[in-house]
Amino acid sequence: MLKHASVFITLIVAILYTLGLNYYQGFLGEFGLQESMFPLTFDQTTFTGFLSFVDIGFKPILWIVVATEVAVVFAYLVEFLLIRLQKVKASDLPTTTESPSRTKLVPDAERLFTYAIVIFLAFVGSVLISFASTKAGKAAANNYNEKIKRGVFDSKSIVFKDGGEVFKGYYIMSSPQQYALMIDGKPTVYNMADIKMIVSNQDKNESKNLDVNWVK
Repeated sequence: MLKHASVFITLIVAILYTLGLNYYQGFLGEFGLQESMFPLTFDQTTFTGFLSFVDIGFKPILWIVVATEVAVVFAYLVEFLLIRLQKVKASDLPTTTESPSRTKLVPDAERLFTYAIVIFLAFVGSVLISFASTKAGKAAANNYNEKIKRGVFDSKSIVFKDGGEVFKGYYIMSSPQQYALMIDGKPTVYNMADIKMIVSNQDKNESKNLDVNWVK
């Protein structure tokens, strides 16, 4: 079992990474943003996958695992019955000098059939889970957008280096290159190179104190 531990760990990490990527793409997609505009590191994507797993819930994934296990057991049962049937037919036939490789053909074919079912179900399961993860990301984006509309979050003001107009909106996502705000219900993306500072407005407390983030 221990010699296969690395395989299981790699598989789990790959699943979490896929879940995280789909969740993140679903979240940004609801705002009309591309994942390539705000890329996550491998660690961040994997952790997002764990959050997606928690958000989706264990129940649908459990049903997929159970369905896969039942299909595997069924495939092994079919293989066992076919092998037994072959032995019964072989016992009724007269003894021949037929090559033993002939009798081995059916078990090998059934074993390949079993592997094919397992791979197919694993593929279908991964597609369903990825779809559920994307859907969970969209739901999270809608929930976040509703909180913006209710004024749960403080707004942000962007001051540009050229001293132009100051834009006020609600934070969506940022990266070292770009900064996304929700302004009047529409997502807007600015280049970080053009921003002088980002001011956090204490809207909830109606305070005049500002939290200023200078952009280097």
